[in-house]
Amino acid sequence: STYTFTAGTKTQGCDWLTAHKTAEKWATRTGTYCTGTTLAACPQACGTCCADDPIFTFTLLSEKKQQTCEWLTKNKDREAIRKDKYCKTSSGSTALYGCCATCTL
Repeated sequence: STYTFTAGTKTQGCDWLTAHKTAEKWATRTGTYCTGTTLAACPQACGTCCADDPIFTFTLLSEKKQQTCEWLTKNKDREAIRKDKYCKTSSGSTALYGCCATCTL
């Protein structure tokens, strides 16, 4: 993820939340920083995303058709392009919250 947030005096990314060796440190970091935008942008690091929502759908930009999260990875040749186009906002946060597992793989 390209999303960043301020932790103390440093700029950190989602990976920083889990970059340590103890559960206590993870609990402290996630308890302090996994709120609001960071919680939404870092669902796996914050421990809030385990799987895609099976009934979540989104509208394709060009065709105005509804698709499920599965569509993002259905065609392996187009997977990276689809994820680039639909998974991230300009700030790097997850745009398709219902597809958090697929979008963060």
